[in-house]
Amino acid sequence: MDEDPQLWKSVFQKLLATPGTTFHVNMNGFLGGSTEEMILNEINSGSDTGWELQQLQNAGRLPDTNFYLPGETEPVCNHSSEDSR
Repeated sequence: MDEDPQLWKSVFQKLLATPGTTFHVNMNGFLGGSTEEMILNEINSGSDTGWELQQLQNAGRLPDTNFYLPGETEPVCNHSSEDSR
């Protein structure tokens, strides 16, 4: 996001509350043996991206988020992440 570092969390929260907003996440640097493990590890990492993923999870929006493995243009199936709520 190209927002002021002091404002990005509130901007993200507004986008999260806006129905129809589609979220796209590049999984470059995520660690794990499966998509679900990679997402959960990032949520628990304490990173800014982890915070965003946690917000998506808490809002029930994680299953609708498009996740991309490095170098891929098609999103990976993340239906298993729905069970991690």
